[in-house]
Amino acid sequence: MGLNVMLARICFYVFAFCLVALSLNPQAWAARGDRWTQVSEVPLDTSQSSTLIDLRALSGSFMAFRMRVVGGTVKFNELKLNYSDGSFYAADQAFELRNGESTKVLDFFRRGRFINSVRLSYVVVQGTEPRVQIHGLQSWRGRRAQRPAGEQYVKSDEAPPLPTSTTQVLPQATGGLLVASKYVTFHGDHDKIKVAKEMGKFGRVRIQVRDEDVYLNSFKIVYADGTENTHKIDLHIPEGRTTDWVDIDGARFIDHLELSYRKKPGFEGHARIEVMGEHAEGWLSETGEGGKFNDGWILLGAQSAGFVGFDTDIIPVGEHVSGFKEIRVVVRDRAITLNQLRVVYGNGDEDIIPVRTRIDAGGAFGPVDLRHAPRRIKEIQARYRSRFIDQAARGKGAAVVEVWARR
Repeated sequence: MGLNVMLARICFYVFAFCLVALSLNPQAWAARGDRWTQVSEVPLDTSQSSTLIDLRALSGSFMAFRMRVVGGTVKFNELKLNYSDGSFYAADQAFELRNGESTKVLDFFRRGRFINSVRLSYVVVQGTEPRVQIHGLQSWRGRRAQRPAGEQYVKSDEAPPLPTSTTQVLPQATGGLLVASKYVTFHGDHDKIKVAKEMGKFGRVRIQVRDEDVYLNSFKIVYADGTENTHKIDLHIPEGRTTDWVDIDGARFIDHLELSYRKKPGFEGHARIEVMGEHAEGWLSETGEGGKFNDGWILLGAQSAGFVGFDTDIIPVGEHVSGFKEIRVVVRDRAITLNQLRVVYGNGDEDIIPVRTRIDAGGAFGPVDLRHAPRRIKEIQARYRSRFIDQAARGKGAAVVEVWARR
């Protein structure tokens, strides 16, 4: 038997042994993957209104966080994650968590960062000893990452000033509807993103970036009647961040956006560019244009659905006097698991709709009749996640979840 054949057999037996060993020890497989870990649990003093949770002693870097409340109901007016490099994530609207509820995945960043602290401003609505838990998502490499010595004692509790040049990091923003999205490869220096007419008319938009950094030169809005406006940006947008809101002509439907950015020769990755928008004034009103299209169905909210755990999106509904009678959930691009719908009315009453069902891309859940309709809706909370395994998915990205309502 030749030496090469003997070496090949030895390698095969070693490989087979490793497979058997790992099959007998599933924890070894889990140790290689991404893992959620509870990194802190602190009581919320009912006599106080804010707290700073120091996390500088944590080992490793984290890709994302989520927050859970135990033992009561708490309204949070501020949530800010402060990182060792001086960057931060801040929620731009208040939200409420009931006993056992968690936030959506916060500030996902694949390469990971070192967390310094979490700043919370809150009001205890119910309960005498509520506690807040902080959970962090770590990769195998993140669990072994060493915090740079020069970053250990960086004080990042104070928010850095707003960007004044393309070298500064933009704060992450939330809110708005996902109007349209597209994956770009940077092989060229421009792209077109089509906007479906049924999405509505919008008074302002912003550009959000996922998966990879983008240097955006400008974007042009081309309206359905052929008129157009160009908005200069000239800004480096890190992945997971966004531009500021840009006011546009809310009297016209958008046909598409044309993006101009710096291409990356030899780069094989891609970025997901999302166009976020807020409906034009009056679109939701009883006499507005919104009810004249789509058989009376009006889009209330649209977001990407995360893969890790269940996202809970809080969808504020714009001002409207007359209420709605029914709602439905529409899914695009990839199947989701829908876990719950919570409808909060203008007077504070709620309808909780337990679901736990799969909705395929292109499918819908509902319509669901609202109690004592028509009801003026303050917000809708939808809890869902994208499904990893979906042979019919369009591309590798997350699902888009839309919530519609009709009078």
